[in-house]
Amino acid sequence: MTSNPKNISRVETGQTIGWQVRFRRQGERYSKFFSDKKHDGTDGAREAAIAWRDETKGTLPERGNASETRGKRSETGVRGLSIGFHDVGNGTRNPYVQVSFYSDGDRNSSSFSVEKWGLRRAVWKGCRRLGKWRDWPMQEMQEHFETAMRNIDPEKYEHPPDDAKEPATA
Repeated sequence: MTSNPKNISRVETGQTIGWQVRFRRQGERYSKFFSDKKHDGTDGAREAAIAWRDETKGTLPERGNASETRGKRSETGVRGLSIGFHDVGNGTRNPYVQVSFYSDGDRNSSSFSVEKWGLRRAVWKGCRRLGKWRDWPMQEMQEHFETAMRNIDPEKYEHPPDDAKEPATA
């Protein structure tokens, strides 16, 4: 068999054997699994996966370029620091602070759980990590932290634990 078609991958884990279709349009995820057993073997499941992918994509608007469809990546106002949600698999979405930085072609990234650290502490930890990668002085880390906190809507993300501590001020 030739290479996997676009957006379709082979899954062979334990008793789960078949083809998985995955793609996104305008922030929505589309996914469906096609079992070899239910589709009379590998080829039947692959053909069903391709047909579903093509039919489903045909009903959706065309993809724009990434910058148009994705929109602004971060609401924090700090380059390399964003906040989002991680789906833990049971419908629960936990907020986290993500930092990323490119150096010599390598991507460095870290994330900090808002559930574990509280919003302010997670943002502070993110600013500290960026500051370490970018050689910021403490004052600059503090300024970026304050910028991020001004721009983040705490109602949307904050579920601080009782023992979360506030970041130190410079």
